[in-house]
Amino acid sequence: MQIKSFCSLLLTAASCGSAFAAAPPATSTPRPDAEDSDRLTVAKVVVTAQRRSESSQAVPVALNTLSASDLENIGFSNVADLKQRVPALQPQVFNYSSNVIDLRMRGVGSLQSMSTSNDPAVGLYIDDVYIARTVAMTMDLADIERVEVLRGPQGALYGRNTTGGAVKIVSAAPTGELGITESIDAGNYGSWRTLTNLNVPEYKSLSLKLTYLRSGFDGYVENSGTGGNFGQREQEGVRVAARWRPVDVLTVDYAYDHATQSDGVPNYLTDSLQRVDRASRPIDTPMADNFTTSGHALTINWDLTDRLSVKSVSSYRELTQRAQLDTNGAFYGLPIIGYMDENQHQASEELLLSGNAPELGLQYTAGALYFTESGQNGFGTFVGGTRFPQLGDTNPGIGENKSYGFFAHVTWTPKILERRLDISAGGRASWDERTAAGGTVVYSIDEASSNSFDPSLSLDYRWTEDLHTYVKYARAYRTGGFSQFDSQLREFAPEQVTSYEAGIKADLFQRRLRFNLNVFHEDYEDMQVAIQIQDPACPLACSFTTNAASISQFDGVEGEMEAVPFEGFHWYANYAYLNTRGDVAFTNAPRWSYSTGADYTFEPFKLGTLMALVDYSYDGDQIGAVAGRNWMLGSRGLLNARLALNEIRVGSSEVSVALYVKNVADKEYLTFSTAGAFIYGPPRTYGLNVRVKI
Repeated sequence: MQIKSFCSLLLTAASCGSAFAAAPPATSTPRPDAEDSDRLTVAKVVVTAQRRSESSQAVPVALNTLSASDLENIGFSNVADLKQRVPALQPQVFNYSSNVIDLRMRGVGSLQSMSTSNDPAVGLYIDDVYIARTVAMTMDLADIERVEVLRGPQGALYGRNTTGGAVKIVSAAPTGELGITESIDAGNYGSWRTLTNLNVPEYKSLSLKLTYLRSGFDGYVENSGTGGNFGQREQEGVRVAARWRPVDVLTVDYAYDHATQSDGVPNYLTDSLQRVDRASRPIDTPMADNFTTSGHALTINWDLTDRLSVKSVSSYRELTQRAQLDTNGAFYGLPIIGYMDENQHQASEELLLSGNAPELGLQYTAGALYFTESGQNGFGTFVGGTRFPQLGDTNPGIGENKSYGFFAHVTWTPKILERRLDISAGGRASWDERTAAGGTVVYSIDEASSNSFDPSLSLDYRWTEDLHTYVKYARAYRTGGFSQFDSQLREFAPEQVTSYEAGIKADLFQRRLRFNLNVFHEDYEDMQVAIQIQDPACPLACSFTTNAASISQFDGVEGEMEAVPFEGFHWYANYAYLNTRGDVAFTNAPRWSYSTGADYTFEPFKLGTLMALVDYSYDGDQIGAVAGRNWMLGSRGLLNARLALNEIRVGSSEVSVALYVKNVADKEYLTFSTAGAFIYGPPRTYGLNVRVKI
């Protein structure tokens, strides 16, 4: 590790903290009245990043939070949309299916995360349930209360051990009061979406909520053949949520969700250096990009005493996915049909015990997780073929995985220093077992196991009520696995990361300005790297994961600013700088990324309240894939705008109407690049949203 470089970053953060600490404490100036606080201050967001409810500003973790209103303003519908507000997050689409997204954080991820023998570096959680496979993550997500994005290694508090970070999606709970909300969207390229939320009045301590969603899209690239337009899809989903509170100390939540995509076609692969809106030839191949996913989740919260509570999260999920794409000669003019399919199911049980001992200055959490999954998946290419293969027609990948984890986290606030210092220590013991079968030429079966203990330690000092600085040390591990889609089954080792981080979080000027900054240094041992190679044994190329031969080092600076300079006006800016060093090429790891935006809410008038919003996000040059050489994506800057008229009263109902435009400048940019084949991002899109709340 380069100690000097990290120490210089640490001293920079410490000097910033000292400078802010020299200012008068924020509590010395009266706060705005509660009635005006929403209009004159940066909003507080309550998160559960440390398994307890607290302000996001009080958590000594590099963290992005998006509230329900934030998500509405960016037009959030799936996890890829988070990129607009989280520069450190780089969602990467898969070439043969637009339904597979690899979530990459701080330059680490897994381009083969659809394989049941290759775990993601960034954990995805929906209502505390770990989602192992990123298939179907482009499914519209509806009725979300907030999203928490934790940057950096996670393990002492969250379900699975992850090296890159975690994305936690929290659904809105049943209200127990009668209410209906209907949201309708219509836009260009034949896009439409309807979302219905129905809350049922509480009956004998039981509250129910029903969410129903349908959406459709005609696709960005026209195909004059019978195979369908590229990118087209139709989705339908339903979610039923129930909350039972027989007594104040016990809450039982159950949720069932089911979603499908039909008539789907993957994104268009082209060898053109310019975006196209029409396929170069009629394609009659029966293309497909469809899925079905469903799941059950049961969460029990029980306050044993006023100082001790227990939580159980039980879940079962399953999915099927099927995709076929005619590449239209994008790969050096070859007539290739690419395909992938997957059948997977998973089950998990997580048990947590949380408590506090104020007389000792202690808060603690201890937990255990059991996770199991199994699946069958195929992925490959046919040169000159036209039919979609069945799983039995090829050598499919088969995977069975089991993971056990025990973790604990303790925060001690000693009496010294006026109880301004928090000392937190945690650790996680992990055991993983997996069996895999695969190989496109030589088919074989193998098994592997691994284990790790990963500690964490942090010091958090509160200079004032609204300013604190922290330093943090953490280790994390990602289990090894097998490359199932190489010419023969190939094993790769677990990945280990050691992270050093320092940060400052500050609310200034009566909470009208928020300033967060963190610096980090990460050392990766046996870093897992995805590579494609030209191999005579494979129809086009073999794809496999290997381990970097030497330690890979990542240095970075991340920051968030948010301000309310005057009533009605809100501005934000998020920033990420990443410097990578190692003997491999790091994909989807731009050196510079940032996003910024502003919204203004005008004075209410007779008809309603008008709000205007613009946002801009930028990513620097980055490597899209390694296939014989490094294939670049290039830089991109995207501008979005939204104009909404809210709080329109129609009888007893409230109506909102919004016009929105994404990619206002119609920027041409790549989202995928490998072996002479490219996928372009969406062109300018626009639409109208009408929402009615009864």
